[in-house]
Amino acid sequence: MGRPAATEEQRRAQRRRIREAAVALHGEKGLAGVTVRAIAQRAGISTGAVYSHFSSLSELAQSLWQAPLAKANARLAEVAAAEPDPCRRIERLLGAYVDFALENPDFLRGAMLFVRPTTSDAPEPQPLESLEFFRHLLAAISDAQAEGRAREGDPRTLALGAWAAVHGALALPVNLDRLDFDSPRAVTDAAIATAVSALAR
Repeated sequence: MGRPAATEEQRRAQRRRIREAAVALHGEKGLAGVTVRAIAQRAGISTGAVYSHFSSLSELAQSLWQAPLAKANARLAEVAAAEPDPCRRIERLLGAYVDFALENPDFLRGAMLFVRPTTSDAPEPQPLESLEFFRHLLAAISDAQAEGRAREGDPRTLALGAWAAVHGALALPVNLDRLDFDSPRAVTDAAIATAVSALAR
């Protein structure tokens, strides 16, 4: 007689253990240490069980960040809706982006600062506008331009530049941790101030 099928609750618990194992391995060994075999061993299951929940390591990696990303998107939507002044909205959106990254260091390192290995297939490129943060930032810059309060230029390019400045400020203290940077908050505050100043008319 075969083993009884797992209940939905047991399947959810196993998926959770798989995700927790992947996050722990990433934190301990970096991306190179996250393999299906290592995840299965850490979770106390077979590699086949991992594949019964996730078709590939890439699918598993994407699933790790769905909940924090939904949380980030909800916060960004609140910020955008609550601030009618487009210049202040730009500053607050950049600040919310930084706040979320610093409050969620696993997400920052695992998703926001992820560098795809050259041995992995490149994903299908998605438009920047598919990201909630970028859409809100682009709208705020466009609104500020319409009011004559932001510099002229392609709003998409300006939004990308502001985002890159702030994202880079998050990455520097992590990627170059051998250097004596100010605190991550001080570095990102300076980047936000610089980006906002550069956008002003």
